[in-house]
Amino acid sequence: MTDIKHVAAAAFVMAGLAMTPVAAQNKDTMVAAQNRMSVGQAVTLTSCIEKGQRADTFILTHTADVPAHPASMGRVVYWLDTVKPLRAHVGHQVRVMGTISEVKMEEMEVKTGDDGTGGWSVEIEGPGKDVRVTPAQAGVSTAGRKSGQNDIKTTLVKLKVSDVTMVAASCPAM
Repeated sequence: MTDIKHVAAAAFVMAGLAMTPVAAQNKDTMVAAQNRMSVGQAVTLTSCIEKGQRADTFILTHTADVPAHPASMGRVVYWLDTVKPLRAHVGHQVRVMGTISEVKMEEMEVKTGDDGTGGWSVEIEGPGKDVRVTPAQAGVSTAGRKSGQNDIKTTLVKLKVSDVTMVAASCPAM
């Protein structure tokens, strides 16, 4: 199992992200790495669930994936096809099992929050609805950033969820 920094989830027919802070990879390397994760491949994630900043969105933290994605993929975002089984597990550690339905390039945008307080947020782009989380949840530093600049390229792995099981009633301390 490989330790991953974070995963997130959004509402509707989408949901979950896993992001690994790895040095930025060039597009050719990331496209080649996408071919190593294939449609139909089974994936198991073990993660803790936290709420996102918008209703019915989630971020999964303390995440490990099996099989582990190659480091050459850079930041990986697992986008789940449903959030229904996550809603009851905020604050719990869970195991998410599913199969890959698509692999493509996307991005995260780091910007000042829209709450007027000057805080920062990270918007993770995915199919249909974006997920907004704190920079800490996404494993992103805001040092030296300007709002709306320096988008972070990600490899988006859409996952069709087959099972979500609670592993522990609470999450391990960092």
